[in-house]
Amino acid sequence: MPDGSPTPLTDPALTPDLGVRTIMPRSAINGNIPAGHEQPSWPAIPHERPGITDRLLVGGGLIRRVARATFVAERQISLGQCFTPMWVARLMAAMCETNGQSVRVLDPGAGAGTLFAALAARMLAQTAGLRSSITAFELDPVLRPFLERSARAVRRASEACQVPCEIELRQEDFVEWGSRSELGDLFSEARRFDAAMLNPPYKKLNSGSDLRRRLDQLGIAAPNLYAAFLGLAVGAVRPGAIVVAIVPRSFCNGTYFKRFRRYLLDSATIDRVHLFANRDSAFGQDSVLQENVVLALRKRPARVSRVSLSFSAGSETDPIWSRRADPCEIVRPEDPDLFIHLPPDAWNTRLSRAMESLPCALDDLGLSVSTGPVVSFRLRKWFAQPGDSQPVVPFLHPANFRDLVVRWPIGGSKPQALSAVDETERALVPSGWYVVTRRFSSKEEARRVVASVINPSFAGADRYAIENHLNYFHHARGPLDRDGALGLATYLNSLCVDRYFRQFSGHTQVNATDLRRLRYPSEASLSQLGSSIDTPLSGESADAALRRYCPELKDMLEPNHAQDRIDEALSVLRALGLPREQQNERSALTLLAVLDLSPTDPWETAAAPLIGVTPIMEWVEANYERTYAPNTRETFRRFTLHQFVDAGLVVPNPDQPDRPVNSPRYCYQIEPEAHALLRTFGTGQWDAMLARYLELRPELRVKYALHLHVQPDSLFQPA
Repeated sequence: MPDGSPTPLTDPALTPDLGVRTIMPRSAINGNIPAGHEQPSWPAIPHERPGITDRLLVGGGLIRRVARATFVAERQISLGQCFTPMWVARLMAAMCETNGQSVRVLDPGAGAGTLFAALAARMLAQTAGLRSSITAFELDPVLRPFLERSARAVRRASEACQVPCEIELRQEDFVEWGSRSELGDLFSEARRFDAAMLNPPYKKLNSGSDLRRRLDQLGIAAPNLYAAFLGLAVGAVRPGAIVVAIVPRSFCNGTYFKRFRRYLLDSATIDRVHLFANRDSAFGQDSVLQENVVLALRKRPARVSRVSLSFSAGSETDPIWSRRADPCEIVRPEDPDLFIHLPPDAWNTRLSRAMESLPCALDDLGLSVSTGPVVSFRLRKWFAQPGDSQPVVPFLHPANFRDLVVRWPIGGSKPQALSAVDETERALVPSGWYVVTRRFSSKEEARRVVASVINPSFAGADRYAIENHLNYFHHARGPLDRDGALGLATYLNSLCVDRYFRQFSGHTQVNATDLRRLRYPSEASLSQLGSSIDTPLSGESADAALRRYCPELKDMLEPNHAQDRIDEALSVLRALGLPREQQNERSALTLLAVLDLSPTDPWETAAAPLIGVTPIMEWVEANYERTYAPNTRETFRRFTLHQFVDAGLVVPNPDQPDRPVNSPRYCYQIEPEAHALLRTFGTGQWDAMLARYLELRPELRVKYALHLHVQPDSLFQPA
């Protein structure tokens, strides 16, 4: 078939043309697409040398999109599959640094082949004459045609570059295969891989399953399928080799993954970590709503002197900023639980050290925290309502806690009372003051830990029923004193606790174990704080109260001036009505750069320098410790400065309006009226000046649109 013509994925001549070795168990379906699914086709990738790797990436992205379109949700959920976007695959490939002239690559859950296509493109683009071989496992027969197409694309791109490449496709379950008799062969010195890249499936493993037993025998205590894939991949590479995986961040903390963390950190060292801050961005199409990290591990005995931490919001257009951290910042040598911390900057590192130096554990305070004892489905037959004739007690759910205090009874479908009978007696707690936190917070929650108090005056009851979606702090299963409860709740609601907690917890679940691990101020400090208030405080007011009443926190809670200034700039962008796509940290930092406003400078000192894109990025790194990669310049230009210009917020090249776009001297300056407005931020003049500016802005937009020879109707349009 000539180049450029459509090639059906099920073409029987496809595999021989690949130079690809295909291994399937006899029971496997031979690559057939089930009835009801389309058999897509597309033009083959040309052989011309210019742009070969770009074509490979484009083709790989297209294969991935068509493969995903064939899936039904039920099948995807049952297999735990999430398809890797090509831009994420390219990020992972950039983290997969290999050495030598021959590289053996493992892709243990290949899907449609997106990951190995991205890695092949990177190796072809950067390393001349590098021999490579790829072993890709994929269990699902539905994906086999797409996997073969990706393998063919890689093979043809390699041939065009005159670089040898062997590809072996195995239609098998990598974890089942790797944990059985073939394990010794896979992990033998002669067959170990030089690199592994994986996006493993997301499913829990039954604790009593044969697979869990086999993994335990190998020392891989994997409670989840993604952990099993990652553990086996680390075992399959040679010492010093790299493993790059995109996985949920849930393994970083908690007792559930403690044994797995120990295996992982005993077997490898963390080289790089990339965090997608927004839960619903990178894998939004597949409804993955937990934080994900790309983890790059070096197989021991390799040592890592500095760990590279990088961050992005989670979308393809969001630039990546990074920092270098000491390995001890990531995993504390003295921490028996081996929690993995991801501090975004030096301030957060100082905060974590300070929080860990507080004087008390919960035991020192004579307190404990437990999950609410009432499991609803077990006590359903004793649900009641407050007005029922038989004896009842208040039944408290997460919905009963609003504004940091208990509200009871409330409307809705949740039962508000539980019958006080012998069968429920063991699930009840004595009435009194308690601190409660929700075990699950929504992704929109401003704080991860939200603590409320139970004030016994809310109901004339001698006992309560606390549902198991709540954690509650107690003293020997009994109540706390009033001042201690209010002080403790305020401490838990502080910004310092929230920022520290987010360094090691990347999911919405707040376990009692995590709360037990926290350090706390002294009992006297918490009581003094609680005696000064009537209801719990939160956020900045909680921090201010802690500095005042808790000597242990007075000096260590230094303000995070950089983050506070970024938050202020974000509020300015919202007040000015910039589009939602520009209400992000990148745009906030750009605004601060064009104002030459450091974290501690008053807004009234905002300047108006002429500044280009690269100087903006350099200024951000010097003043706010955000190091953006040089290849993100165009993102700053297209997705922030372009919109700032359209809004009349900044003016391009006021010193030479006809300067060419590709000139190295191309620059921007804050618009004079906007400059005058922003110098009043935080003062009593701000509201009046903002209203005047918003009335004037349409005229400014027209003025600068004419100045730039563009039509006003195009303003605020996407780049």
